[in-house]
Amino acid sequence: MKTLSFVLVACLSAMVLVACTDGSTSNSSTASDIPDFWAPTVLSTTPVDGAVLPSNASISIAATFSEAVDPSTVNTSTFLVAGLTGTVTYSGTTTTFTPATPLASNTSYTATITTGITDFASNAMSSNYSWSFATTVPDLTPPTLSSTNPANSATAVAVGATLTATFSEAMDPATITTSSFTLMNGTTPISGTVTYSGMTATFTPAAPLTANVVYTATISTGVKDLAGNPIVSNYSWNFSTDALFMSFATTPTGSSPEAVAIGDVNGDGRNDVVMTTSSINEVLVFLQSATGGLSPPIKYAITGTASPRTVAIGDMNHDGKNDVVIGDWGSGIEVFVQNVVGGLNPGVVYASTDSDKIRVADLNNDGWLDVVGIGWGTNTTSVWLQNAGGTLNAPVVYNVTHGGYDDLEIGDVNNDGLTDIVVMSGQLYADPNLGILTQKLGGTFNAPAYYSVGVNVLTHGVAVGDVNGDSLNDVVVTYGGNSPSSTIGVFSQNTSGTLDPVVNYTSYDSPSPVEIADVTGDGRKDIVVHHGGWMAMGVYQQLVNGTLQAEKLYPAPYGNINPQSLAVGDINGDGKNDAVIVDVSGLSLLYHY
Repeated sequence: MKTLSFVLVACLSAMVLVACTDGSTSNSSTASDIPDFWAPTVLSTTPVDGAVLPSNASISIAATFSEAVDPSTVNTSTFLVAGLTGTVTYSGTTTTFTPATPLASNTSYTATITTGITDFASNAMSSNYSWSFATTVPDLTPPTLSSTNPANSATAVAVGATLTATFSEAMDPATITTSSFTLMNGTTPISGTVTYSGMTATFTPAAPLTANVVYTATISTGVKDLAGNPIVSNYSWNFSTDALFMSFATTPTGSSPEAVAIGDVNGDGRNDVVMTTSSINEVLVFLQSATGGLSPPIKYAITGTASPRTVAIGDMNHDGKNDVVIGDWGSGIEVFVQNVVGGLNPGVVYASTDSDKIRVADLNNDGWLDVVGIGWGTNTTSVWLQNAGGTLNAPVVYNVTHGGYDDLEIGDVNNDGLTDIVVMSGQLYADPNLGILTQKLGGTFNAPAYYSVGVNVLTHGVAVGDVNGDSLNDVVVTYGGNSPSSTIGVFSQNTSGTLDPVVNYTSYDSPSPVEIADVTGDGRKDIVVHHGGWMAMGVYQQLVNGTLQAEKLYPAPYGNINPQSLAVGDINGDGKNDAVIVDVSGLSLLYHY
């Protein structure tokens, strides 16, 4: 812009001196012939004016000019920093002062570029240019650990827990890694990822921890604060994982497992496990032995022609022995009566489309167990009442909305002492999530009352039980996909005999089958959830004040999508409730410690 302006002035002046635009006179001057009358200026500095630097900083101080200057004029006489000695260099359009020693702490400094610096046309700066900066008191205090989670010596830590360590001050994130934050099972390192935010480091194990194991976490001296101070020494703490369930073991079944139930089906007083499979269409009975183990399965062929996708256990002919009832998908229910030698007689089929999910309960208050079933999106439920002859009457059909991928439960949910029917709809956003048919005194059922967890939400499983300690049965549903949408919802029964609006609890990914049982041995019922496809089972322990503890995870098999693929009960005779999960490859057992 200097040259252009000078040419413009020169051309205007040429009206007096010479003609420069008539096309006949040549202007032989060039840009290099035009004198430079413009003085250099300082465009920027490092540090900026007013900056406050780390107390022990070892830095360079620099100024950038508006044009190239004569390097011979740039030296320690023309670039000064009061109170400092150093060297001065020049490159491009920037001059740099490098202090001979680190800056002093808690000190103010003033740097000056003098008029002794000129450009190549010998134009000097119009005046000295000065700027100031300061240093702080040095940070020589090493950081410490303020807290850890789990705490040192913590017990019953969930196997799905993450570890956190909170420091006394902000740390250098680059020093917080899997090398400086470690977790060990004895001498075996646990793999995981480490992140840092605020003043807290988090270790997330790559897989759930093992139950009933003591782990050691360590923060090493490799972690440093922003001033480079490390912690004084390695910091280690121990914790032990929850001893609720052992690692699961799976028994292959050679077919496609569907549903599972627990009960004594051979009359020896010990709980057995009954499972249905759909590819071969069988009922498998795993009898509990005297030593508490499960014997290889006894296989029973079904009489019906459709896949058995649901199973229940109960005395269906009032002879004092438990029988097995299955639902042959879309074609009927089938009753296998226990015989005098502890086996099962061939199934007797009762035709019905309401056979996708079944439950057994006394549904007319006569003291005999009956059967209730729903079909795939049939929008009905059928009730088979047991008669005096030990068979089932023709079904009584009731209307209730449900769209598919449904579930079914029974229980007294209005506190009148009668068993009610709870139908969960798992498909179609237009359908309510729950339809509850309360039992009348005469042994029939009222029209359904409907409840929903929200708009455009599909539920996956349902359970009934007292989960807040008020002696009233509540209704629990699972819904949502992967976290953070994965949820369990609790509809608490109130004193009016209805259900309060849902209260939601955070859940691990894809919660589906859900059961309610006391799995901690404290006399209070807990919520057990299987996370199909995510290799985890979760427990929400009911606390003494009637609230639910955050979900604790336990390693579990892959599972399937059937909401009746989970059962809870004592299957080894030790008085503690175990968990049984139907896996895609077989029957998986999670024994209680």
